[in-house]
Amino acid sequence: MRRILHVLFAILLGVVSSVIGLASCAQPQPPTLEVTPATSTLVSRQATQLTVTRRFPGGGPVEQVTDQVTYSSSDRNVASVSNEGLVTAGEEPGTVVIRVYDAANDAVASATFTIAAPRIESIDIVPAPAVVLRPGATLKLTANARM
Repeated sequence: MRRILHVLFAILLGVVSSVIGLASCAQPQPPTLEVTPATSTLVSRQATQLTVTRRFPGGGPVEQVTDQVTYSSSDRNVASVSNEGLVTAGEEPGTVVIRVYDAANDAVASATFTIAAPRIESIDIVPAPAVVLRPGATLKLTANARM
């Protein structure tokens, strides 16, 4: 009888240890970062502001952390990013990835931007309306492109 009690106690102790061990081995889930906009197209010299949100799993808190993360650009000739998350398109067209890093939680996210060359929508000629010139006369004209 005593031996049976020892065996039952050992089994019970093993089950309890396993349950406690599993509970204590569970890894905490790190928060994730969400970057808005995640993708966008900009024209050369155009800028847009990123917004970064930290989300904790399981319905935990949601925090706006735009000013608490660090930013880097995969190609600063195509687009640069300020410490505040302002993305500015460069002169060179192409695609760039902006990396966002949250050092407090070791979380990373990214946003992808396509930079396009400016497109001329129309050209204004000054002076306007048209002027009639005599043969041999000259007139200085100014052309302004509208993007």
